[in-house]
Amino acid sequence: MPKFQKLFFSILHNIYMENDSRENEEELSMRSLWRGVITQALMDAASNSKKRSEKAHKQKAIQWLLYDMEDFINVCNLAEMDYQYVRKQAFEALARGCYWR
Repeated sequence: MPKFQKLFFSILHNIYMENDSRENEEELSMRSLWRGVITQALMDAASNSKKRSEKAHKQKAIQWLLYDMEDFINVCNLAEMDYQYVRKQAFEALARGCYWR
């Protein structure tokens, strides 16, 4: 696995690491769904694709991760994640040039 992918997965792991108590399946599924939204945004923001449509997704993802307030905070709350921590980790990863694909 390339170095940047290891770094990216390490960041995702740190973001998602929390004390997982016993939950019912519906709560776990909903939290996983919203974490998937955050993961996709991170992947889009870290994309190195040359395709025009992918570049547009990248810019929207970066805008959402780093600057959006209401929607981003709501999604983080639904994912049961600290939005300030997610935003800080995303900013640092992108500043280091962490590219996904």
